Amino acid sequence: MKGYRNKNVDPVDSAGWFHTEDLGFIDDDGFLTVIGRKKEMIVTSSGKKVWPEHIEALLNGEQYIKQSMIIGNHQKFISAIIVPDRDEILKQAWHTMPR
Repeated sequence: MKGYRNKNVDPVDSAGWFHTEDLGFIDDDGFLTVIGRKKEMIVTSSGKKVWPEHIEALLNGEQYIKQSMIIGNHQKFISAIIVPDRDEILKQAWHTMPR
């Protein structure tokens, strides 16, 4: 628990609940699904809450994307900054060039 200790906040409340600032939900079968960390949540100007890790993981799993970052805190919409995978793009271009 050393990592969760803070000079001002005790991670265990008076009822004995341990607070990690992870966000999640309990499904119909009683399993906990963690969906993100509270401090990493983006809130748009309309109040929509977005956890960027899931979107970034989907984008980063694509063949032609090397890195991505979701932005948009306090904005009307979220956006993605994408770094293309140059090597994969060139490899694909080489294979599709007419010879």
